[in-house]
Amino acid sequence: METLVAKALSLFDRGIKTFLSDPTTRQGINGSSRFDPIEDRDALALICAEHPEANLEVVLGQLVEVMALEVGVGSKATASEEAFRKLCEKHGVPDTVSCAGVTGGRYYFFKYDYTVGFPDETGLKIFSDVEGLLIHPLKFSDGLVDEIGPGMAIQDIWEWLGGASKAVEDVTQDEGLLGVTEVAVPETTAGPSYEEQLSDEESSPETDQTADDAQGPVPDIILDPVALLRNEILSCVAGGGDKPAILAKALDWNRANGEPLRIAEIVTAVEELTASSTADVSPLTARDMLFKLADDMTLFSDDQSKPYFFYEGEAFSAPSTDVKNRLTHYYLKEMEDLPPKKELNAVLDILKSRARFDGPRISLFNRVGKSGDAILYDLRDKRYVQVSPKGWEIVPSFPLFRRYQHLQPQTVPLTGGDPWEVFNFLTVPKESRLLIMSYLISLFVPKIAHPVLAVCGDQGSSKSFFCSVINRLVDPTLTERVIQPKNERDLIQTLRQKYVTVLDNLSKIDNRVSDIFCQVCTGGSVSYRELYTNEGENIAQFRHVVILNSINLAIVNADLMDRSIILKLRRIEKVDRKPEHDLWEAFEASRASILGGIFDIVAKAMAIYPTVKVEQLPRLADFAKWGYAIAEALGKSGDQFLADFTQNVKRQNESVVEKNVLCQAVLTLMAEGKPFLAKVGDAHETLKSIAKQDAKDETFPKLPHLMRAALDRLRASLLEHGISYEYLDRQGAGVKILISKAASPDTPQQSSPEVVAAKVASNEPDEPDVAESEMLVFEMDEMPGAVYE
Repeated sequence: METLVAKALSLFDRGIKTFLSDPTTRQGINGSSRFDPIEDRDALALICAEHPEANLEVVLGQLVEVMALEVGVGSKATASEEAFRKLCEKHGVPDTVSCAGVTGGRYYFFKYDYTVGFPDETGLKIFSDVEGLLIHPLKFSDGLVDEIGPGMAIQDIWEWLGGASKAVEDVTQDEGLLGVTEVAVPETTAGPSYEEQLSDEESSPETDQTADDAQGPVPDIILDPVALLRNEILSCVAGGGDKPAILAKALDWNRANGEPLRIAEIVTAVEELTASSTADVSPLTARDMLFKLADDMTLFSDDQSKPYFFYEGEAFSAPSTDVKNRLTHYYLKEMEDLPPKKELNAVLDILKSRARFDGPRISLFNRVGKSGDAILYDLRDKRYVQVSPKGWEIVPSFPLFRRYQHLQPQTVPLTGGDPWEVFNFLTVPKESRLLIMSYLISLFVPKIAHPVLAVCGDQGSSKSFFCSVINRLVDPTLTERVIQPKNERDLIQTLRQKYVTVLDNLSKIDNRVSDIFCQVCTGGSVSYRELYTNEGENIAQFRHVVILNSINLAIVNADLMDRSIILKLRRIEKVDRKPEHDLWEAFEASRASILGGIFDIVAKAMAIYPTVKVEQLPRLADFAKWGYAIAEALGKSGDQFLADFTQNVKRQNESVVEKNVLCQAVLTLMAEGKPFLAKVGDAHETLKSIAKQDAKDETFPKLPHLMRAALDRLRASLLEHGISYEYLDRQGAGVKILISKAASPDTPQQSSPEVVAAKVASNEPDEPDVAESEMLVFEMDEMPGAVYE
């Protein structure tokens, strides 16, 4: 395997621009980035020598005039390898620079050309946007014929696809990786014109048919005559021709290529690309140049009509300092001067207005989202993992996810991994592993209510490490574990900006914070106003994941307990302890494989989910149904998952009884099974006398009028113990409460309209179906220090 220095210099000498990035954060080293590659050979060698463990990333895009063809990556790896083989059989192996990628595939680098593409079903991908393509360090060491191919220069893709056939000595596949050995390459000729390609197809049908019969169909190459014409026109514009001369050349090109376009289309293209209605082409103004640099920008707004710019693979909230800085940088490269501030601000204001009022409205997600029938996962490197029942693949980004500065890139997953490897690093009891594995994989399913995961255990039980592993697998971030903020506004902002929030070292959670957690896990509605403005309220709705870490179970609220999974970890024995550095090193080596295995299971579960039929689903029914499908996809029993989940619910009720003074007092009152009827004030005094000193605990209502809300939170737990209660209609003597034995925990007694009998097992819709007017709404100010881009 080549060293970092050797690989970097080998690519540099072949005209490939690169930069180094930190292996943990993917941030550029020594100021280099995909926008500022390392231009000096000696500097590149020195930086590589100083940072031997760094990532090496290839820069792509129009500015460096390089694009890449990806072969052998994602769930369509086999299809892409077969499609590439057929192209090689017809056109020869491309005589261009190629390199093994960290995911087990291979990249072939060509001169930038936006006119070529391949159908999706071939699995072949062209990357031509500004990219940082990770190619080192490799995550495997066997089966490589070479890392950097024999090509000594970057080839024009049409020299390959349209050039003379080359002799192919060997095109092999080794353990899923396409490797290419040195081949004899005759001198190539320039590629044929668009007309010649058409005439070749028409003049030799018998030859083509014979080749297809012998080799199978060669993948289609998408040729866009409009794109080819625009390229021709742009070349003429760059040469300084006037509009009549450019139009004449465009018409000549159309005739020479079999007239694939109508005259009206040609005139429209010339008018658009010359950007002038006069006879001469005038130099671009500063504003025109800025609009040209922003030409690839997608303008849209979110659910709350907030404008966004999707630029170079990322969504930026408008106005955006990042977009402003990039336009300034590109303008400087083109014009060798800074853009006028007035013109730059005017262009950004115009784009912002177009995004708000003219752009499409798109629902944005954080890390995990959905588009159509597919699940999308944001790798945070301008690519997504797209999962469907047929499998998963890596696709270029499009407007779907929010961008926050604390979010970190995810490791690129490998196909064929094993998700159970995660338990090499987690000290989860064997009897809880199916439940926790199903929970972990369910976090990659968007738009469902996920239980709050309450992790507790003695010191030395690896609780914090457990939470960090889950965070790095699902939602890598600079802030893996946070302490609970002091005020509600800061807490809500933290929960809103992170898909997975791990709250560390909790002691006790009060009722207000419990209500917030309940709302966040099932679908929260947050009302806020922007600071120092009189604008109307903004509503933000989100459904994210909450993980709580504490020594003793911090949940005392029955409603939150009913939405939780409790995981108690055991203290690690001294003989089993390992240095944390070694654990993280081993985990990082396995992360890509574990992730790939998770996506394999998600795809299988998506195929199984529509067939799942369960007579009685527990609370959080969507999670339970997905958990059933995931367990089946894992090769386990869905019924076993439901049994484990139900058993965990029973432990929740036991925890409620242990930690809630009011619940204990009611159970003591009803120990003999006799009905209890009294005025609310008298009932409060009776229960208070039973609780004695414990009545000072916050789980016991301080005043009689607070008792109804406290009992409502305990309804499910009381029903589990066969106890129900009912507030009777007001009479002359005041409101009375009746506490009695219920017929069955699953069939509570009939009550007045104001009493809603809850069931532990039901087929009722999950919380997301609750009317918005019934949702808990928190009013808050916009945080002045928060990052929204």
